[in-house]
Amino acid sequence: MPSLSTPKNVGRQKAPKQSNKPVSRTTRAVCKTPKSKYVHTTDQQFLAMVEWLENPSNYKIIVGEATAGKSVVHGAGITKIDGFKRMAAYIHGAVKAKMCSTGIYDAGITEPWPALVCQSRWKSYFARYKSTRDKLKHQTGFGITAEMLAHGMTLEDMVEKACPYFYRLDALFGEQSNVEPSSHTVEPECEEGDNVWGRDVDVSIPDNEEASVNTDEEFTVQRDADKANNPKRRDFASIYTEAAEKRLQLSEKCLRQDIALKEKQLEQEGRFRQQDIQERERERLQRAATNELKKRIAWLYNCF
Repeated sequence: MPSLSTPKNVGRQKAPKQSNKPVSRTTRAVCKTPKSKYVHTTDQQFLAMVEWLENPSNYKIIVGEATAGKSVVHGAGITKIDGFKRMAAYIHGAVKAKMCSTGIYDAGITEPWPALVCQSRWKSYFARYKSTRDKLKHQTGFGITAEMLAHGMTLEDMVEKACPYFYRLDALFGEQSNVEPSSHTVEPECEEGDNVWGRDVDVSIPDNEEASVNTDEEFTVQRDADKANNPKRRDFASIYTEAAEKRLQLSEKCLRQDIALKEKQLEQEGRFRQQDIQERERERLQRAATNELKKRIAWLYNCF
């Protein structure tokens, strides 16, 4: 009788075939990219950004004026991506100095930012500034009520909550007719090795006259002339500013009236509450006296 045998390949799964198709460098980079190791931008990092930008030389780098009329190839100008490297190095040093002074160690913010990460954080921060600036000009979106103001909340507090260090940023960018210059929308590519910047890196601008970031006088005069001759700026800038100031004055007047009304209401409620407390105290004392009198009458009754 012939024996029954199981075929050799039954129940086995075929191994997937490996494709010989070459994998692009982008795909390999995405596969190798680890999860983000950077936490949300902290208040100390926002402050360091503002402090770094308050240096006029650094400000010119970020807005693109450091390379205007200069040859970047020969080192006469400093590109924005180099500026973000320097900003990241300054932020890293400021954060470490803050942790050393306070004695509080936060592992989430000890990693230095690469240039592109610093650029992304700055663009997000600048977008918050623009949004807050628009809300402040149009007096919309803050949701300030008279009750909040009565408890000590001010418009400045709401503005700083919406955008940390808003007024210091506005001192730098507030006079621009277009708050978003083209230099802020450019996203240059970052070369390899951008993440090697640490606290001990020299982030100062060299004193070499050829590498100076100061814009020459002719370029400054031409730029100011272009701004002055801009029809849109000439026709609407003063009207827009005047209307915004009037809206702000009207809003402040209404808020002051609401605060005065709320203070009167709170004062009246306080008087009513005090009278109620006094009335309850009198009732309590009266009940206590009545109970004491009943106890004495009962004691005298038992004695006789």
